[in-house]
Amino acid sequence: MHLPLTPLTALLLGLALSGCDNSKAATETNFAKAIQAYEKGHPGDLCGDFYGVKLSPIGIDFNADIVKNSGLGAYKTLQRLGYVAVEKFQPPLLGAEPVLRVKPTQKFNNEVGVAAGDRIHSCYGTFTFKNVKKIIKNTNSAEVEAAVTQQAKAAWTKNPELVQLFNFQVPASEGTRTYFMALERNNWVVKAVR
Repeated sequence: MHLPLTPLTALLLGLALSGCDNSKAATETNFAKAIQAYEKGHPGDLCGDFYGVKLSPIGIDFNADIVKNSGLGAYKTLQRLGYVAVEKFQPPLLGAEPVLRVKPTQKFNNEVGVAAGDRIHSCYGTFTFKNVKKIIKNTNSAEVEAAVTQQAKAAWTKNPELVQLFNFQVPASEGTRTYFMALERNNWVVKAVR
């Protein structure tokens, strides 16, 4: 005996046959899958700018009187740790007095980051996706605010002398990142993270 197919039964049967998981839908599940797929190829770098001792890629010059009266202060610590080189430098100006030039070493560039004036830009750790907090959906794109776990991993962040010299604030173990998503070929993909 066959029962007549009601509209409600037909709708439920259609949903069951088509599957409830639609990869185009702007859902937390689909965004989480896209972020996790992105993270496999792009581990998140925890980067930031902070301010500490003055440094420049070409060096900072100190005249003999300043060094005699005040010393090199924090630069001596950085020199002892191998992060700066201190060398005598003769400016090419007629009658100019020799100076001490303090420059970041390759070790500084490799282990800490980029120094420019009193600002240091460093990628000092990692962050990983935890869960979706908020979604702002557009037609074929979305901004997904997510909770992330954060960890400072760079060796210098474990050195209290350097943390103090750079005025570095150790990040909270949990933070927030915004993932910029686009719908491509019926799947959500991460285009950028901020």
